[in-house]
Amino acid sequence: MPTGKWELGGNDNSGLGMWSHLFQAGTTIHLDDEHKWTFSTLGSYEIHTHKKDTDIKAGDILTVESGIGRAFYKIAMLGGKPIPARIINFGVVSYGQFKMTSDEAGIVTPLVAGKKDRVMAVGLEANAIYPLSKWVFGLRVEPEFGARTRPQGWTSQLTLGYIL
Repeated sequence: MPTGKWELGGNDNSGLGMWSHLFQAGTTIHLDDEHKWTFSTLGSYEIHTHKKDTDIKAGDILTVESGIGRAFYKIAMLGGKPIPARIINFGVVSYGQFKMTSDEAGIVTPLVAGKKDRVMAVGLEANAIYPLSKWVFGLRVEPEFGARTRPQGWTSQLTLGYIL
């Protein structure tokens, strides 16, 4: 949503001055009967409108994320019933982000005119879920490669959560 201040050429903009629409579809597949091995994937497609009062329009972006991993369960007995006391997940994760249509008008410079950026990454993820205490911890690290017309680096994510 075009929230925040935005003005063409402004150096104190707090918004982008445009609408973005995001469409997503994904799935998780359990690769064994015990649900220890899983594969998941998510596809996202972004469509942007012209920036307010300009002919500037960011191109559409396709992002594809996936991962395959193994879960390790520690089972506890609660009221005579087995329940997971701890779930540890390890896996390989990846993403690719691709500009599907070129940026229009004032965004582009002659150096990148007509070029569509992209970047890909493959890395590792680990997380721990403690259902009894309701805490979740996670770490994901992915070095990027294959960048074109954009910066290339590392993506990392640290997660700390509490299950309500």
